[in-house]
Amino acid sequence: MHHKILKLLALSLLIASCREPVDWDFPQYDPIPTISGLIVAGEPITVHVSLAGSIDSALLVSVNDAVVKIFEDGEYLATLKHETDGLYTSAEVAEAGLEYQCEVIIPSSGMIWATTTIPKPIPILSTELIANAGFDYWGDPHPALEITFSNNPEDDVYIEIKLWRIKDDMVERVYSHDNNDLSLIHI
Repeated sequence: MHHKILKLLALSLLIASCREPVDWDFPQYDPIPTISGLIVAGEPITVHVSLAGSIDSALLVSVNDAVVKIFEDGEYLATLKHETDGLYTSAEVAEAGLEYQCEVIIPSSGMIWATTTIPKPIPILSTELIANAGFDYWGDPHPALEITFSNNPEDDVYIEIKLWRIKDDMVERVYSHDNNDLSLIHI
């Protein structure tokens, strides 16, 4: 009986509770130019130019009339071509180990810039496939891939590992650990 009363009380509180919208007055900000770039070694350079607004802004305002210049190790490389919705691309391909500077001139806002360096690849010293590295949740053995490379703690390094599978004279990239043949490889 006592449990029924508690359940009835909890249900009545739940039904009686109400929610009312919170009316926040977000401060209005002048739009601020923003550069979002993607520079990957071996690929064309891509830059998105937009205007960031206040916190309640739902849409990103793309800038389609900017002049976007790329410099490589301090030397002018290219002026990027406007594609669509604030997206600018280059025909030139980025290289590892070089510093890239992006200068963006927006007619209504002036110039903004950003600088980054693509790190050089770290040489792999050895790899080892361990057939039975451990057991999964169901007790089945799973393989692992051990990769050894040198690392200087003084340097910032970034590591990206891409797995490819060769099967029946076909090469395919393994995009996800959910793939049936490689679902148990843990890196």
